[in-house]
Amino acid sequence: MNLLEKKRLWLMAMDILLLALALWGAFALRFEGNIPAAFTSRGVSITAFVILVRLATFWQLGVYKGVWRYVGMTDLLTILKAI
Repeated sequence: MNLLEKKRLWLMAMDILLLALALWGAFALRFEGNIPAAFTSRGVSITAFVILVRLATFWQLGVYKGVWRYVGMTDLLTILKAI
C-alpha cells in the first residue's frame, strides 16, 4: 500500500469518526443530553446506514481521488454536491 492509499484510508476513517460524532451529537442536542434507550438502539443502525450512504456517495463522486495539497474550486464543488 503506497502513501497516497494510506492517506485516503486515513481520510475515510476520519470521515467515519466525524460522521458518527456529528450524528450522536445531534441526538444529544435533540434530547438535551439524555438520549432515550429506544433511540440509542436505533441510533447504532442509523449511524451505520448514514456512514455507508455518505461514504458511497463520496466515493462515487470522487471526493477521495484528489490530492488535498492541490484542492481547488472544482474539488469544492464536488464536495458540496456530495454533501
